[in-house]
Amino acid sequence: MRETIAGSLLLLLLTAAPSFAQQAPEPAAPAPTGTSANPQGEEQTSTAPGQSANQPPTKPKRLFYIIPLYDVTFEKNPPPLTSANKFGIYARGITDPYTIVSTAAQAGFDQAENNFSQYGQGAAGYGKRFGLDYSDIAIGGFFVTYAYPSLLHEDPRYFRKGEGGIGKRLGHAIANTFVTRTDSRGRSFNWANVLGRLTAGSVILSYHPGSPLSAPRLFEGFGNSLGNSMLSNVLNEFGPDVQRWLFKRIGRDATGRPIAK
Repeated sequence: MRETIAGSLLLLLLTAAPSFAQQAPEPAAPAPTGTSANPQGEEQTSTAPGQSANQPPTKPKRLFYIIPLYDVTFEKNPPPLTSANKFGIYARGITDPYTIVSTAAQAGFDQAENNFSQYGQGAAGYGKRFGLDYSDIAIGGFFVTYAYPSLLHEDPRYFRKGEGGIGKRLGHAIANTFVTRTDSRGRSFNWANVLGRLTAGSVILSYHPGSPLSAPRLFEGFGNSLGNSMLSNVLNEFGPDVQRWLFKRIGRDATGRPIAK
């Protein structure tokens, strides 16, 4: 289910990409005095709906107003994160309503397909499947977003490029699966992402029913996880552009809410 949702969003942005790529770039506006950065490195401004168009809009906190962007930064050189900041990103991600609702949907899909048949059906079976799926997400996020980044002094955020040709931005998104910024603002192989996903996969296989821990199954899951990481980076890179393009087409009312033309 999560892969289906992500694939649909990727198809949407690839379809829309030629349209927003042909648009003339907007002139850069001077930074407002009210600009500040939160611990996640997300630049925010005090721009309100209906303000002058020459002022930069507030960077989206959610992709398509649904998917949280806690681990995405729109700044080119944000301050480094402390270990507490990294845990904050992790905690906000696993407790976000989107995470809970999407996990509930995944558990419903697993029940409908009778995945993990050992759990049976009914409310008890659904509860076990929900707990299993939520544990997978929590464990993966713990190692990838908090534990290894803190231990190895790497930044778990995705640094959005936001400019340049589609090819360069796509390459940037894919490369960030394997290359990251360090807490000292240098560049490094993304050990936290790679080791975190490999560690999480071994832990997850250790408790999944009917999934004995073996090298083939571990590396199959590891490959899928890296693929999902690339897909997530592509969505984080192009998603805000598609969101802006879509809402320019449908317009907004006086309060800034989208309206159909």
